[in-house]
Amino acid sequence: MKTARQISLMALNRMEKDGGYSNIVLNALLEKNELSREDRSFASRLFYGVLEKKLLLDFNIAPLSKRPIAKLDIDILNILRMGMYQLLFLESVPDSAAVNESVKLCNFTKKKSASGFVNALLRAKIRQNKEICQPKDKSVALSVDNSIYALLKEQYGKERAEQILSAFSSETPTYIRVNTQKTSLSELSEALSKQNVHIEAVSDIEGCALVSNVGALLQTKEFNDGHFYVQDLASQLCCSALSPKGASRILDVCAAPGGKSFTLALSAGNNCKVVSCDLYENRVNLIKKGAERLSLKNIEPTVNDASIYNEKLGKFDRVLCDVVCSGLGVIGKKPEIRYKNIDPNELFDIQYSILSTSAKYLGNGGILVYSTCTLNKRENEAVVEKFLKQNIEFSLESQKTYFPDTDGCDGFFVAKLVKKDEIL
Repeated sequence: MKTARQISLMALNRMEKDGGYSNIVLNALLEKNELSREDRSFASRLFYGVLEKKLLLDFNIAPLSKRPIAKLDIDILNILRMGMYQLLFLESVPDSAAVNESVKLCNFTKKKSASGFVNALLRAKIRQNKEICQPKDKSVALSVDNSIYALLKEQYGKERAEQILSAFSSETPTYIRVNTQKTSLSELSEALSKQNVHIEAVSDIEGCALVSNVGALLQTKEFNDGHFYVQDLASQLCCSALSPKGASRILDVCAAPGGKSFTLALSAGNNCKVVSCDLYENRVNLIKKGAERLSLKNIEPTVNDASIYNEKLGKFDRVLCDVVCSGLGVIGKKPEIRYKNIDPNELFDIQYSILSTSAKYLGNGGILVYSTCTLNKRENEAVVEKFLKQNIEFSLESQKTYFPDTDGCDGFFVAKLVKKDEIL
C-alpha cells in the first residue's frame, strides 16, 4: 500500500507530465489506494499546497541547487518541492520527517542516487532557519503566471490584484446544497453532526449551508444517498439570480457536471422541466448520474452545442448561460490554472456567440443569466455590453462580480438580463 507522500508525488508528477484537472488526478489515485482519513487529508494538503506555491518553492530551491531548476529530473524536483513545502509551510511536520521522508521518496522513484542531493539541499534550508526567500517579481511571490498578474493589475489596480490573488491562497469555505426533496437542513445537520461534520444554514439562500470540519464529507452515507451535493456559494447565488421559482421551462446551456441544473430543479419544483445541456455525451452522462443520485425527475440531460441554435429545444422562460471561461475566479480550487498563459481576449468571441444563441431560446418577459467563474472583465462586462448593444429587446436588471476576499466564495460574474414583452 502506498503512503500519503507517495500518492502526492505520483499526482504531482502526472500533473507535470500530462496536465489535466488536479482534483481528477488526485482523486483517481486516492480511490485506488486505501488511506486513513488523516492520510487522505495529508496527501491532499501536500499535493494542493505544492501546486499552489510551485513558483515560490522553486525560487527557494534554486539558490541551494548546483543544477538549474529546469535541468532537474522532474521526480527529484517534485520531491524537493514537497520537502521544501513541508519545511516552510507545515509546522505540524518535524524537520527530520520532512527530510527523511523526502529521501525515502528517491528510493520509491528508483532515483536512489539523488538521495544525498535531496538530503543536503533540504538540510541547507534548515540551517538557514527555514527563512522564506521572497522574490521581487510579484507573480513569482504569488505563484501565478505573469499574464494573470498583469491582467488583474491592469483591470483592478496593483493593490487590489494582489489582494485577490492572495485570497486564493487562503482556505476556501465549503458550501453544500441540501436536497430538500429528500431531507431538510435540520435533519441533515443532525445526521452529519454524528459523523463530526457540521453545517450551518446560510441566510437568504434556501437550502444553502456552510460546512465546517469537512473531512470525509463525500464518503458519508448522506452524500451517497443524494441528500446533498457540494456547490459553492457563488454558484448558488447565480441560480438565485435566475429567479427559478414559478418557471415552467428552464434551459441550462452549458450545464455539466450539473450542479446549477440541480439547484434550479430543486428551486423551481417538480412542475418545471430543466433541460440540461452539454456538448459532449460523456459530460451529459455526468449530469444523468448526478440527477439519478439526487432522484431529480424534472431534469432532461441533453447533448447540444450551445453556440448553434437548435429550434427543436423550443422556448423557455428562464435560460442560464454559464459559459466556458478562463477560470480565474476558481484558482483557489484549481491551482493548475495559476500557470496558464492567459490571453484576455481569447474567449470573447465564443462567449458572445453562446450568449447570443442562448437569447434566441427565451420567450418575451423571460430571464436570461450570463455567468462566468472568471474575473477578467473582457469575458464579463465587455460581453454583456456588446450583447445589449446588439439586442435592444433586452435590458440589464443587475450585474455583479463576486470576489474571494470580500464575498467568501469563488470569483464569479453574474449578469441578469430580461427580455422585454414588446419593442416600442
